Amino acid sequence: MFAGFMPTIAISRRAALDRRRLFDESVDLRRRVRYLGAVIDLPLDYDHIDEPIPDSALAAARPSPFDPRSVRVLEVARQGWTLRDILAHGVIDYHPAVAGTATDIADHMQRWFEAGACDGFSVAIDGYHDGVDAFVDLVVPILQERVLFHHDYEGPILRDRLGARAQNGLDQRLTALNPPTRSSWHAISDSIARSGGGGHRYRHQPPGWPGQRNVGESSTPDAVAIHCEG
Repeated sequence: MFAGFMPTIAISRRAALDRRRLFDESVDLRRRVRYLGAVIDLPLDYDHIDEPIPDSALAAARPSPFDPRSVRVLEVARQGWTLRDILAHGVIDYHPAVAGTATDIADHMQRWFEAGACDGFSVAIDGYHDGVDAFVDLVVPILQERVLFHHDYEGPILRDRLGARAQNGLDQRLTALNPPTRSSWHAISDSIARSGGGGHRYRHQPPGWPGQRNVGESSTPDAVAIHCEG
């Protein structure tokens, strides 16, 4: 399982929070402050966004049983951060967010991985103009030093990196168990044609039929859909 993860990397935790605060200027902070209050059962006011939550109010706060993020909200709030900084910690974001140094980011990833919480991470970079470079240049070397990330690749294409064997067309294990008939191939081709993919009809029919191209001779390379969060 790959866990979603939102890192913000800077030379210090304060600098990382300031970076996230800059990005937060593009969202509706009034609405986020109201939701922040809802998950800890407090009537928070946007007019006090640059102030910490008073201790008297925190004493009455209660985490919502309907939002597991509320426990983290209270944890950060009790450290004395302002409302704006609490939000900058990413406490109500949909993926875990860590704002800090490259070592802070690597520590978080190592804890989750070694605890068995995930097999890897789907990294949601905060800003593509420099966030990718920061992660690759600063975080990855730390993970490599800790023997948590490899130094090389098994081959030049994604199939090699995933350890997937070469394949063109349907997996032979499927066709061996249930060989496709002429009618089933026609059904597949007709379905593709109806969806607008008729131009590739012959790539989906069995090899050796007169006038049709063998799937192994297709000049169209394999394509892999990759989900990239941002």
